[in-house]
Amino acid sequence: ALGLDLERFVSDWNAPRILKRVEKSAAEAKRFGVLATPALFINGRRFYLSRDRAGFNTGLAMESARDRVTCR
Repeated sequence: ALGLDLERFVSDWNAPRILKRVEKSAAEAKRFGVLATPALFINGRRFYLSRDRAGFNTGLAMESARDRVTCR
């Protein structure tokens, strides 16, 4: 139903080149303090995801305001 190429999926699942990419990505995430997905960073700072649109918009507005203030 998904149109998944099962043969390729199994091949990639077991491929050392794919495992290397996943391990590299996981190591990078660990360096940034990512413990789970999804994770979002804006301007290099962790943005804690809100479960509603209002919380998300508030966080974005606060981040945007950082560019307009002189104290950090």
